[in-house]
Formats: sequence, C-alpha cells, structure tokens
Amino acid sequence: MKSYTILFIDEATKGQMEKYKERIQECGGSIKHEYGAVKGVTVILPEDRVQPLANDPIVSMMEADTVATIQG
Repeated sequence: MKSYTILFIDEATKGQMEKYKERIQECGGSIKHEYGAVKGVTVILPEDRVQPLANDPIVSMMEADTVATIQG
C-alpha cells in the first residue's frame, strides 16, 4: 500500500468528508493525518482503490507521497 495526500474541494461539507474517510477505512485503507489549515488528509490505500476514490466529486486532488532528497 502507498501513501497519498488528498485535498477536498472548498465546498465539501464536514459530513461529506466524514463519509469519504469511512470509505477509505472500509476499503482497507487508513488515515495517517488530517489537515486543519486546508480540507485534506494523508492516507494509506490499497493501489486498486486509488482511482475510484480519486474520482469522487469532493476530491480536488490526490497525489502519491514521495520522498525528496537534497544532495550537496
């Protein structure tokens, strides 16, 4: 499973976001972090569930987390 950052549209209600988070857990995923400054979460998901969850109308953006390194 991979980690993904999901941002919700500004119009997403608290109830819609709660139902979405329930769907994540029902499909075997988990919530790693919930953001306060923006409507979003970081989650761990099975790869076969990414596309259906990314296509939800309340999702503004879903992106796989990556590791950045700096070499000097």
